[in-house]
Amino acid sequence: MAQRSPPAALLELQQNFPLVSITPFDGDWTPFELRFTTAISRLPAIRSLVSRKILRPTVELAKIKIFPSMNGNSQLSKFKSGLCAYSTGVVALSCNVNSQKYATCVSVGEYNNPWLGDTFDLTTSRAAYTAIIAAARAAHDGEGFDAPFTFDQYLVREIGVRIAYERAQVLAIRQQEWDAANSFLFSALLGSVRDMDHAIIRAHQGDGASAWQALRAVFAGASVQSFRADLCPGFSPAFSVSCCRQFCSNCGQGLRANWLHPQQPADPEQLGIRFA
Repeated sequence: MAQRSPPAALLELQQNFPLVSITPFDGDWTPFELRFTTAISRLPAIRSLVSRKILRPTVELAKIKIFPSMNGNSQLSKFKSGLCAYSTGVVALSCNVNSQKYATCVSVGEYNNPWLGDTFDLTTSRAAYTAIIAAARAAHDGEGFDAPFTFDQYLVREIGVRIAYERAQVLAIRQQEWDAANSFLFSALLGSVRDMDHAIIRAHQGDGASAWQALRAVFAGASVQSFRADLCPGFSPAFSVSCCRQFCSNCGQGLRANWLHPQQPADPEQLGIRFA
């Protein structure tokens, strides 16, 4: 399963995110959000954190996403044919920070470092099984010794354990990538907002995804109220969604009337809303 000659840069966590140029937040959320999301558009992991499309990879998710169809039973025939081997020296490869797979629950390959662990192939597995059965026979008191498990049962168990080990290595590097991306997002936000806004994100130290949502919760609503005020300056702050719908409905009726009677221009007064 392990890749033999990977690029050296893939053997350690990659977190060299490029510098992004973001116009500082001035209190107007809508243009800031557009500028910010544009600046991070080439960093899929950061973009996904902002849109809440990815969560930190978990053990449960790893079982579904990383080697989902591989287990001792599915790999037994291939292993006995000498087509695959396993090792506790595998190192999960990392992704580049601009990769679509960065911080996601997938495997991009592994490297088998022969100096870090053992090798589990057909030869070594037979020797290990023979030693286990010999020890069990020596400890047996009485006649009629039966092996506690067959060679195939032993292989299924051991292969499953080693697949789980490799899955854990992949999960660990993906979690480290997610943490690095999340930390980068927090730093980018910290350097973009005003000093007076630091109190909003201080409770989310190092957690960029949560800090972003906290900022949106405070300022995105204010942007909506500002939009409503700009759209209908005579309306009160209580201008509601239902009012918007009525406004659009009235506009639509006026435009349809103008289309049916092109010789009669639409009256701007007809496109407004009057409240008692």
